[in-house]
Amino acid sequence: MTLADSTYVSLTTFRRTGEPVATPVWVVALPDGRLGVWTNGTSGKVKRLGRDPRVTLQPCTVRGAVADGAPLHTGTAEVSRSAEDLTQLRRLITRTYGVVG
Repeated sequence: MTLADSTYVSLTTFRRTGEPVATPVWVVALPDGRLGVWTNGTSGKVKRLGRDPRVTLQPCTVRGAVADGAPLHTGTAEVSRSAEDLTQLRRLITRTYGVVG
């Protein structure tokens, strides 16, 4: 199972102090092999990513609970406000999560 196969992924971003902040999010595989998530452009995640692009990702439940032994993936995130990127991401989320997405 890959992260893109998970219904929810715990996305961890980092505060100025280095303190981790984990949030459960939907995730979709983008055509170029990257992963995409959708969030409000003024969310804390976006603000933290503006200062520090480091992230960790783990499969989780809707409430963000991560199972013991769940694989931890590290990487960097990029915030895109491109209309083209957002249209593609909305389409993929709708295809993956249906009306709820």
